[in-house]
Amino acid sequence: MKKHILLTLIVGLSLTSCNMDNFFELDRPEVTPWQNVNDLEYMIVSPYTAHFQIPGWQSPLAMISYYGELATDIGLANPWAIEQEAIYWYPRKMSTFDVTGEQTEASFKVLYGGVGTCNVPLTFIEERENAGLPVFDYMTEDDKQTLARQKGELYFMRAYSYWMISRLFMPPYNEANASKRFVPLITNLDPTQEALRNPYMGTVAEIYDFMISDLKKAKALLPEKNNQGRGRANKYAASAFLMRIYWLMGNTTEALKECNFIIEDGVERNQLFDLTEEPIRAFNRNAEPLYTTNPVAREVIWEAVLTAEGFNQPIALARMSKAGGYNFNSQSGSYSPNELNWTGGLRGVNFQHGSWACSYWNPRTIKYVGWATTDDPLDLTSYVPSDEAKKDKRFLQLHAFLKGNNGDTSASKEEYEQTFTHIKWNTFWSDKYFRAPYARYTNVPIVRLPEVYLTRASLLLASDVEQARKDVNAVRKRAGLSDLLSVTEEDIEKERIKELGFEANDRLTYLVAMNKSIDGTKPSLDGVDLNSDTNNPMTGTPIPALNPPYSEMYVPLPSIEYLYSGSAPSVK
Repeated sequence: MKKHILLTLIVGLSLTSCNMDNFFELDRPEVTPWQNVNDLEYMIVSPYTAHFQIPGWQSPLAMISYYGELATDIGLANPWAIEQEAIYWYPRKMSTFDVTGEQTEASFKVLYGGVGTCNVPLTFIEERENAGLPVFDYMTEDDKQTLARQKGELYFMRAYSYWMISRLFMPPYNEANASKRFVPLITNLDPTQEALRNPYMGTVAEIYDFMISDLKKAKALLPEKNNQGRGRANKYAASAFLMRIYWLMGNTTEALKECNFIIEDGVERNQLFDLTEEPIRAFNRNAEPLYTTNPVAREVIWEAVLTAEGFNQPIALARMSKAGGYNFNSQSGSYSPNELNWTGGLRGVNFQHGSWACSYWNPRTIKYVGWATTDDPLDLTSYVPSDEAKKDKRFLQLHAFLKGNNGDTSASKEEYEQTFTHIKWNTFWSDKYFRAPYARYTNVPIVRLPEVYLTRASLLLASDVEQARKDVNAVRKRAGLSDLLSVTEEDIEKERIKELGFEANDRLTYLVAMNKSIDGTKPSLDGVDLNSDTNNPMTGTPIPALNPPYSEMYVPLPSIEYLYSGSAPSVK
């Protein structure tokens, strides 16, 4: 069973020695593939490469965020650009189709490739340690510290791989879903035919428990600041994913502990993170020194660093971004590498609204958060940025407003829709991605400090409303807004949408963690005539809500994965 799992384990067979049932007769003793921690370091970067330097259109980082936003209430689909699996996610029918041959199948391969590249060295390390043997001979104290950090990164990246698997191929953790089996749980390198054909199918509870176990180990082993390079995991990143997972599981006590750890230890004690920089700063940086003199964003806890040496970038982010022209660089001379708050990425003469840009802001959500005074996109007078939006640095720097196409081909493409000429209504777009000077290799934040503050605010609201208010105001202050004098969960939710919308699948995480219904009023595309200039995108048949326990909120594994086993896994 498992074509792609077999492929991910081939690397293990090539890097480890085994008897293979005495097929080969060894003339000399077996040797390990790594002789010291320096050799092992080549394997530590492998899961990062698998996730962030190879995937392109099938990048889980981009795909899972994009599809999650389509399924929630914050995004509408542009009917002239919807394609691939989006046609199932948008109407919330993600559990009804076979992804074999689709981009999600490629994402499946990437994700289990990430698992495999962690399991190979971890199996080697754990077998040595469990046998009471040193991992390497003649290790110095520095070597032991290096090995601890390496193990921490491997545990973290394996947990991150399963986090992404859980967000795509299995429903959320709760009492109704916990005992069902959806995905393989592969915890070590096992090259036997039985393991390759029929890997153990973990329950939802087992997958979550395994992620927690790995993240706890990672948090204990990782340094506060990982000096191995940008984009490498640190203990606060491990804590942030524990925060997310505990919150989704309903374990609010442990989730709050992780929030407090990040804020009290990472912000207040070690002063590694803060909200002193402009919102754009998290989204306008490159890895290459040519394009920035200071690559660090103070609010970013962990990010994907995209480099020109990589095969490709998370292109699917262009599907939920005004910056559809992901492959365009910024105008020469339009920036300075010393300008930390440079905002010109893909704006002005070098901007192109890509023809695949699909998910834009739902007008009802825009009105809900106060960025417009109406939710009628055909009201070209009132469905415009409100005074509140014009005061909010997040809107001004990270989102974009376009008036509907007016038939004038010479009209400014920064003011009027020009790519989709049938869109006569006004639109609000996310504009977070591909914003660095070297646009297609812009770093992508995965965990930012505002998420921690806003999560803690929700967790504290019932017991310490004053601290919850302070946490929300810390986020609002950086956005250039005045303090709230009181705070409700609705206030927190609105700030979270404005701060984290179209990012890291956060909206779906919030709704599930809060056990909320996922909107039953969002319009389908059946009210749009692709050949008409008089459409109203809000007139489609309402898409049925997704309600707790969200048991249909997953994508089945590719059917080709059952080719060799002859049966699909049980979800009972």
